[in-house]
Order: sequence, then structure tokens, then C-alpha cells
Amino acid sequence: MEEEEHTDRQQQLAKFFQKLNKIKQSLNEDDTDNINQVISSNSPDSCLSYLMDLEKRGDPRLDHNHLTRLTDFCTRVFSNMPLKKHSQSESYARMLVRFAELKAIQDVSEAEANFDIARSQSPNFAFVHIAHAQFEHSQGNTKRAIHILQNAGELGAKPKEQLEAALQSLQWGRTPMGS
Repeated sequence: MEEEEHTDRQQQLAKFFQKLNKIKQSLNEDDTDNINQVISSNSPDSCLSYLMDLEKRGDPRLDHNHLTRLTDFCTRVFSNMPLKKHSQSESYARMLVRFAELKAIQDVSEAEANFDIARSQSPNFAFVHIAHAQFEHSQGNTKRAIHILQNAGELGAKPKEQLEAALQSLQWGRTPMGS
């Protein structure tokens, strides 16, 4: 009798997990359509908004699949929206920074390369330099972080006040804020 109840429960659980997997699969398929639609809009603002919404669905530091989904989305955006054409867009620059931050979870050297790209292609935005400085500081490279912020000031990145506050924080031994 107990054995039959146990078997019934196992069957019920198996059916439940089948249904759950079907729901997950349909949600992922829906994501693909949404992603294609957002990317085809050719709008950095729409893509950034979608990335932020997508990111709310999980923690990329804890869920490798979610991290992969986010980095894949960014990669698709960048391959469909050329850097030279969109790098002066604040939303595009924010995606470059977020991509570098996501890469830092996987591979520090890739993150470094992506921060360098963001800074070289979108040098007018203070938040780009501040994010790179935060990354360098988190890696124990405070001198490099200070150099990045000083260089950003020389390049005329705006808002200048944000850069100055971040630089001052670093010089006082705190993590720069403001990206």
C-alpha cells in the first residue's frame, strides 16, 4: 500500500516537472522573439531597457545560464549595431559597461579588454571611466584606477563633478561611486 502511494507521488511529481519544463521552454522561446524584435529596432535605448528587464530575472553571479543569456544578448546587440555608429549614445555606452561588468564575473582579462573598448569608444561619458576605475579598484589596482579617472578628466568626460567625486573617493581609500 505504501509502495503504491510512493509510486503515485513519483508519477505526480514527474508530471509536474514535465509541465514546468514545458512552461520554461515556452518562456525561452518567447524571449527569442522579443530579443529579435528589440535588436531589430536598432535603438540603443530599447536594447538597454530590455537588458535591464532581462537582468531582473535572476542573479548573473549565482546563475551561470542567466549570465550566459545576458552576455549573449549584449553580443547580439553589438554585432547588429556597429560600435562606430552608436558609441556616442549614452545607452549604448551603458551596455558596453554592463557587458564588461558581466564579463568580469567570467574572465577578468576579457573584462579588462571590454572596459578598454568602452573607454576608447565612448570617452565622453564619466560613468564609463568610473566603472572601469571601480573594476580596477576591486582588483586591487588602485593606482591604475586613479590614473583612469585622471585621464578621463583630461579627456573632458562629463559630468566632471562625478569624475572628481569618484577620484576623491579613491584617494580617500573608498570605492568610487557614480556609474
